[in-house]
Amino acid sequence: MQARRVHGLGFFMLASKYVFGNSFGPMRNTFFYVVLLLESVKLKLVWNIAIHQPDPFYAIVKYLGQWLPLYSGLALQVALAVGVMLGISKISRSRELDAMHALGFSMMQLMAPIMALTLLISSICFGIFGWLQPLALHDSTAFLHEVQATASLVTDGKNLFRAEGNKTILVDDIARDGRSFSKVFMYETYPDGHSVTTAGSTGQLIGVGTLSEQSYIVKGLDVVEVKGDGAAPLATSKATTTASRLANVQGPIKVIEEKVYGARGNSEYEWTITELLTNGADLPFKVEPRRISAEFNYRLAQLAFIWLLPFIAVATIIEPRRNPGPFRFFIGLFIVLGFNQYLSIGTNISRDSNWPPSLTVWLPLVIVAVLVFRRFWKVSYQPAFKTAR
Repeated sequence: MQARRVHGLGFFMLASKYVFGNSFGPMRNTFFYVVLLLESVKLKLVWNIAIHQPDPFYAIVKYLGQWLPLYSGLALQVALAVGVMLGISKISRSRELDAMHALGFSMMQLMAPIMALTLLISSICFGIFGWLQPLALHDSTAFLHEVQATASLVTDGKNLFRAEGNKTILVDDIARDGRSFSKVFMYETYPDGHSVTTAGSTGQLIGVGTLSEQSYIVKGLDVVEVKGDGAAPLATSKATTTASRLANVQGPIKVIEEKVYGARGNSEYEWTITELLTNGADLPFKVEPRRISAEFNYRLAQLAFIWLLPFIAVATIIEPRRNPGPFRFFIGLFIVLGFNQYLSIGTNISRDSNWPPSLTVWLPLVIVAVLVFRRFWKVSYQPAFKTAR
């Protein structure tokens, strides 16, 4: 009797490992595919801006890395649903699902390894939704603001005009890559009445320090310095003019847009889960309570929805035939992506109105859960999971 129990436990572990392996492989591949697809779209948008930076590769990698937490949450949900659908579909087509059922394993028992995988995914998403996404949202927006400000140095790809204080800079014939130019003119005045005019050719715009600064370096300049006596306007004073030639000159050009992107916390989107719980006690910004409540419930609902994904996958993929057609996969993906999008819409309704999240978020989630579990119960407790016909 004891040996039979050990044998049964061993067979259950073997079956669980098999079900887990058939689901985990497609899930992993789907995750990388979805992330790569979303990041490729973002790469296309940021490329034209990053190409003008001193180190475009660094700018692109950093920006895409900041968007990774924002995309990975959705990618993990899609990957889990697709992985379970493909895994269950495979063992259903090969009659292995029927064999396991004939040996006494219920669908709930075979769901145990899938639920363990769901626990792992939900734990990762808790960290992503709670902390990584709000921090990455602010960092990516601030970084893009800085990159766009620096890119505004070359507004039309041909010239740059910058007037700041007592100094005026005109850079002309800037190359398409935004780094080299053929002409430069600088005019600078001083309180004592004298001015310095510098004209040169064949120079470069180079990065200095952070992306918020660039500098010019020019070789072979003609410098004309006009000095007045300071007692009268330059036009009526006895001015002296000297001309000289310098080997090279270098100086900073600050970006046209000098405004620094605001500190994190101006929006509830940028609040971590702990800050939502404490109403942003440690943040310098104040947000309306209904917006905080809507955002907090949205993140919890996302985590709760993850636990429905395996049941949605099983309920949509199992059918009388062993080879479910693409329509079944379409229905499953439509439910996953469609309701995920609805959670965002329902949250926005509560965020902008007096409708509580219990009506806009949780009630629809409960309705979907009831329908899914009803379907799951139906396909799980019929002979051979309805796959033997």
